[in-house]
Amino acid sequence: MYHHRDSIHYAAKFNRLVYRGKPRLSTALCLLQGQDFVSANFKSVKTPFIVCHGAADEITDPHADVEMYNLSPAQRESRVCLYPGLRHFITGMQEPEESQNVFDDMFEWINNRTEEVNQREE
Repeated sequence: MYHHRDSIHYAAKFNRLVYRGKPRLSTALCLLQGQDFVSANFKSVKTPFIVCHGAADEITDPHADVEMYNLSPAQRESRVCLYPGLRHFITGMQEPEESQNVFDDMFEWINNRTEEVNQREE
């Protein structure tokens, strides 16, 4: 019997764009430096943002997004969405309706922000 999950695993296994090696040292260093910079300076970010993250992500900690959100001066206009059962790649590698939920949340947030900005300009 065919399952969609089988095609997801097949696509992940044979996708040439998925890097399977260990990260290069310079790449890992840049990622760590970027993380340190964001952590040190996020309190000054006033631009509203949305963060969508798989709650079962084993690569990056989804709770760091919540901490970042809690530090933000733009908290009222911002949003953090955690998706139970989803891992690192939240817009693929799972059932289509799970990815659609992520896109729906993104589009809803963008539309709401656009409406707010348009109302202020009137």
